[in-house]
Amino acid sequence: KNLCDRRALPQLAMRDAIRLRRLALFFLLAGAGAALLVLLSSLNLAQRGLSSIRPARHGPSEDVPWLTPQVSQASHQREALVHASRQREALVHEIERRLAPALNNETKEAVRFLVQHMPAEDLQLDPGFFAENVRLALDARRKYADRWLAPWPVFLNDALPYASLTEPRDNWRPKLLPHMAKLVEHCLDDECAALVLNRASWRIVDPPIKFVAAPPNEINSYGPFQTMERHNSSCTGLSIFLVDALRSVAIPA
Repeated sequence: KNLCDRRALPQLAMRDAIRLRRLALFFLLAGAGAALLVLLSSLNLAQRGLSSIRPARHGPSEDVPWLTPQVSQASHQREALVHASRQREALVHEIERRLAPALNNETKEAVRFLVQHMPAEDLQLDPGFFAENVRLALDARRKYADRWLAPWPVFLNDALPYASLTEPRDNWRPKLLPHMAKLVEHCLDDECAALVLNRASWRIVDPPIKFVAAPPNEINSYGPFQTMERHNSSCTGLSIFLVDALRSVAIPA
């Protein structure tokens, strides 16, 4: 009846509008309250987390305990680096002293390169070992300079070093150089020398060195003297031996 009465329509529209406003206000207040509860809960959790990691202070001048180990570790690292640097510098001077009769700028650069890039544990080795390695490496470079001469940076990085991996630090140059020099005496370039050594360097001992797979419980980084003594090695030991054979005649490897 009311719907058919035109005079009742404005009153119904007014009531519906009031109801809608009240409903909207209710939802607005409910949403704001929920957001406020979430914010308070987050602040409470954050405060608990901070209190759990914040160090307890027992006095105004006390250091922050959780920073102390980091500062101490960094200090020890700096001290270790300084000590290693001094060790390397002392080793350079001692090697240069032993090479003094034939010391020149090229030799000095070779010594510094070798010491600068060697593993820290090798700093304890006899300086005479390094001095002989540098002397023989430079002698071979000069001997074969008219047939093969690697660029100086390549020689420093790939012909001068006394080791390849973690193999024993054998003084192999005095042993390998005479034998390998005879094998390559007819070669006019490094390609010929490399092919000859790859084929014939294994006959430095009798019977010749051959490949034998390493047992699974052994480290494969065999030094050249171990390989020669066993007359065999795995692929790692054979690779190290051939690298040393090539380096002994100033061929980068």
